[in-house]
Amino acid sequence: MRKILDQLVQRKPAQSKAPEKSEPRAHWQRSGHIYYLLDTLKLSYESHCGRVTYEKINVDSLHDLCDELVRGRQIAPRETAHVPELFSLSVCGVCWEELGTQIRTKAIPEAACLRFENIEYSASEAKFQMVDRMTDDGVTPLAHQFGFDKAIRRVNNISVGEFIQFLKKCNTHIPGHLVNKLAIRSENFDSVFTLTESHLLDQVLEQGPLLNVK
Repeated sequence: MRKILDQLVQRKPAQSKAPEKSEPRAHWQRSGHIYYLLDTLKLSYESHCGRVTYEKINVDSLHDLCDELVRGRQIAPRETAHVPELFSLSVCGVCWEELGTQIRTKAIPEAACLRFENIEYSASEAKFQMVDRMTDDGVTPLAHQFGFDKAIRRVNNISVGEFIQFLKKCNTHIPGHLVNKLAIRSENFDSVFTLTESHLLDQVLEQGPLLNVK
């Protein structure tokens, strides 16, 4: 095998050079704050007909919506052994990272969620992404995160109203210089691709079909 590689690979003569000095890499530091975009509230659940999702829900209409869904026949939450599926109420968020005087924002597709059976009851489980969780790894929805994860905080038995009020309260504690850098809006979550990813995808598609169909 070594002889074959020597025949295929043309090796360049070794050249002596001074060792390069490695410069220390700068690391972005998390600011320790998460801003919740309340206009991205999403309600999802499994019905008798399949997955149902309501996006960009108005907080004021959430109570009436849940009541109507529970009373519906085909759109009601699916039951398994007489136990209905849980509603999942989630919200997107934004966090900041700082490097000296530089600040950059990062989107969190699901920063917090609340799972509940009935909006009238407080029996529920809330999950909040902590700022230590790597946002790039936050692909799996919080509602499907089971087991222990120190980067996810769990709170049991809070009402939907308390959940919303908690999110609003957290937003009031964000430093002003970070809020001024809030460049991410609810529209940024309308697509599964970022602007950079969409641009790269367009370039690939312009080169021709990905599959040669015969």
